Amino acid sequence: HGTLRIGSVPSALPPLLAPMLAQFKQRHARVAVTIEVATSDVMLVQLGRGEVDLMLGRLLEGHHDDEHEAVPVLDEPQVVVARQGHPLHSTAELTLRELARWPWVVQPPGSPQAGRFAAMMREGGVHKRLDITETASTIATTALLEASDMLAVMPASLAAHYARLGVLNSVPLTLPLRVPDVHLVWRRGREL
Repeated sequence: HGTLRIGSVPSALPPLLAPMLAQFKQRHARVAVTIEVATSDVMLVQLGRGEVDLMLGRLLEGHHDDEHEAVPVLDEPQVVVARQGHPLHSTAELTLRELARWPWVVQPPGSPQAGRFAAMMREGGVHKRLDITETASTIATTALLEASDMLAVMPASLAAHYARLGVLNSVPLTLPLRVPDVHLVWRRGREL
C-alpha cells in the first residue's frame, strides 16, 4: 500500500519502466504509482527535493556519491530518427554534414543530450548554425517529426518503440554520440 513516485527519462519507459511497472502492479495493486517524465537534469532536482522517490536517468557532472545511490541499468546507442517516408530513408549511409541541411528537434540547453549533440556536430565538421527547434517533450518531438522533415536523436530502444508503432524510423547513420548509462537513482540514507 502507499504511493511510489518515479521519475524517468523518456528513453527508459519502453524498455524498462513500462514492463517493470506492469509486473509490479500485478503484485502490488494497492500501491498508487505516479510517473514524472523529464530530462535527467530536471529529475535530479526533483529527486533532491523529495518530489520523486527514485528515478531512471543519467547522472550528470557534479553528481556526488554521498548524495545518491545509483545502479546502471541501461546502456544503448543513440540514433537519428525521421518520419516514415522521409527522403533520407532511401539514402545510403549518410554523414553529419549531409544531415546538417535538415531541420532538427533537439533537447533544450542544460539537458545532458544538448551539449553532446552540439559537440558531435562540431567534431563532425558542422560549423554552421542549424535549423533547430528545442523541446524536452517526447510527445512534441514525435509530433514535429511526424508533421515535417525534421530529424531528432533518440535512444535506439525509443526509436524501435516508435518504429513498431509505424511512426518513425532510424536513418542510415552510425552516430558517434555517446551518452552515459541510464541509472536507477535514489537519495542516499532515505528509506523507501
